[in-house]
Amino acid sequence: FYDKGVRSATLVADIDSRVGVISGGALARMGETDPKVAALFHIVAGRLMAHRILSMNDAVRALLS
Repeated sequence: FYDKGVRSATLVADIDSRVGVISGGALARMGETDPKVAALFHIVAGRLMAHRILSMNDAVRALLS
């Protein structure tokens, strides 16, 4: 969503699951039709990215020590 890069992923589920996909266009439309929900989406996405960065920093730190 944020850098317009191409994404791909492989998912393996241990149990029956439902997976959703949201496109950049759908997120843009959400911003127009329901800006509060779109803002919440961006907050959650930002927190997830921050958590992943912190986890990667911990992994790198462990490898270097």
